[in-house]
Amino acid sequence: MAGKGEFGGEKMYYEFLKYYFRLVNNKKFIKFGKELAHLLDIELEKNNNEVETVKNWVENIKGKCVNDKYFKICIDSLFIHAYNHSDNGSFPSGVEFDYYGNLGKAELADILFINSFYYSRFSDSDGINIGNNEFEENNEGRGLAVVHIKIYLGMNYE
Repeated sequence: MAGKGEFGGEKMYYEFLKYYFRLVNNKKFIKFGKELAHLLDIELEKNNNEVETVKNWVENIKGKCVNDKYFKICIDSLFIHAYNHSDNGSFPSGVEFDYYGNLGKAELADILFINSFYYSRFSDSDGINIGNNEFEENNEGRGLAVVHIKIYLGMNYE
């Protein structure tokens, strides 16, 4: 959590926590999480390859929102499609690095979850979760899924 000057002081910190605990125990929040998981289950049942499954799920959750009196959650998501040109390291999330004098190239991630918490006018916490899974080597399609979950707490959202 941010320090006293960055987030508005100790009192605001405790208020943020109060709203956060209300959120995680809220029936609408729990139902929203189950809805997102159900949309993923639907895609998994189609038995598509992993790239197509993630791409479809990301499209299906784009723009989803839920709100209650003290919170609002909205999801922005996109899938960046790219082809596997592993001979030259062309991936949507490709990185280049120097490893003891040898130039290396690799893919950083297959999916990024960016979580942003807002309380009052302040952005308190931004977190990034990186997921990487090895796709089939002969799979021609690749991509990077980016899911930004914005969570607003403490104001009247109904």
